[in-house]
Amino acid sequence: MKRDSEGILVLDNEGKTTFSSGLGRDTLVAGSLSRMWQNRARIPVKRLSAMTELERPLTVAAISTRDSVCFLIFAVQEADELTEFLASVDSAEDILRHFVTDPYKAMVVVDTAGKITYMSPVHERFFRLKHGEAIGRPVTDVIENTRLQEVVKTGKAQVAQLQEMNGVTRVVSRLPIFDRNKRVVAAIGQVMFKGPEVMKELTAELARVKQELDFYKRELSGIRNRSYGLDQIVGSSDSVRRLKEDILRVAPLDVPVLLAGESGTGKEMVAHAIHMLSPAATSR
Repeated sequence: MKRDSEGILVLDNEGKTTFSSGLGRDTLVAGSLSRMWQNRARIPVKRLSAMTELERPLTVAAISTRDSVCFLIFAVQEADELTEFLASVDSAEDILRHFVTDPYKAMVVVDTAGKITYMSPVHERFFRLKHGEAIGRPVTDVIENTRLQEVVKTGKAQVAQLQEMNGVTRVVSRLPIFDRNKRVVAAIGQVMFKGPEVMKELTAELARVKQELDFYKRELSGIRNRSYGLDQIVGSSDSVRRLKEDILRVAPLDVPVLLAGESGTGKEMVAHAIHMLSPAATSR
């Protein structure tokens, strides 16, 4: 263990040190954690938290029993996103738990050797495994048609892949996990959709929305560029002829014109024709 970056601190029920190493021997760190433990009746100790009040930020994991607690202490960089998240979000532990146990994603984690280090309860039930039964086993022995062992080896993600498991097809993603030195340290697999039919439905819905958007764009462009005159009023009946004569008669007058009847393209054409033939329009 690196004393300048990690540490352990074990406290008894009264907050006295029973064991310490590394950062756990630091007086300021030990004092802060001891006060946190003694104040647990008022503010429960989080399983994962951040210490930002010291000279450098620390991430602390707490393993507690009824009369003692073991703090695992890790030093992090100032710009570490995890420490910032833990320090600023009161429900950080619950949010992380949600991502780990989300029944709609069913996470599986493998180490660099392709062995399972975590399997969500949803996945355990799906594969008819007892809790923890898959831990330490090669992922290929537990999950059929998996490629997590390839992802952790190559460091290349596999997104939206079809995978058949127990006779059921799922849409999954397999993602490599890197440390701060850009080294692959694990890989996670998650279910994106219950089946390819869900993805097809989503794709069809997006295509439909795009078609509607394109239609309305064309309609708007047509309205903006549309220009109506007498030539666009088609027809040779007496009523159309009288309409054109009325337009020619009222267009030069500086008076309001009331167009009665149902709204639509016809009324729009008449109004535009009157406007285009008015003195104000022709003088421009």
